Amino acid sequence: MKCDRFRQFQKIAEVCLLDEKQALPKSEQRYSIGMRRILPLCCAAMMAAACLAATPELKQVKKVYFLQMTGGIDQYLAQHLITDNTIEVVTDPALADAIFSDRIGETLEQKLTELYPPSPPPAKEEDEDEPKKVSIASGATRGQSTWGRGRGNIYLIDRKSRAVVWSAFNKPKNSTAKELDRVAAKFASRLRADLKSGTLAVTR
Repeated sequence: MKCDRFRQFQKIAEVCLLDEKQALPKSEQRYSIGMRRILPLCCAAMMAAACLAATPELKQVKKVYFLQMTGGIDQYLAQHLITDNTIEVVTDPALADAIFSDRIGETLEQKLTELYPPSPPPAKEEDEDEPKKVSIASGATRGQSTWGRGRGNIYLIDRKSRAVVWSAFNKPKNSTAKELDRVAAKFASRLRADLKSGTLAVTR
């Protein structure tokens, strides 16, 4: 389905070319007819990206929680988001609408399940005549983190759907505080702009 902006742009282009055709001599009208056929296709290619990029999920994000990232860039990004009043940063994952991470995949899924465990099934009523089972398993221990080394990617994941609603790429040139702050500032600026426009960004 074409968006309204595309339909409006297409109509304007067709009207302009029609007026041009009427004003041109017959020897040049063949060129105008060819352009009239090509221009709508070009318009469709340009406008399709704008129509498909819109993501209402991004604008629904009001509070974010940060997972630990490589080099501590999460601290720099959080500082910029707070200072610029871009979005609310929370320290309790239960209050967050979305999660910032520099990695997606199985490890992230495990971390999200750890932060937001599924509701336990309802307990079954035990029969008094049936002997109770005794568990000999020791208490569950928390495994060590398996976060890999970041490669300049950053993702904003919706907490409920676990879909990526925003992503960006900007690899730091080195691990100095100045460079990490520079990259974090770019991330924050891009997110602020995309929150206003409601677009899904892949920033480089």
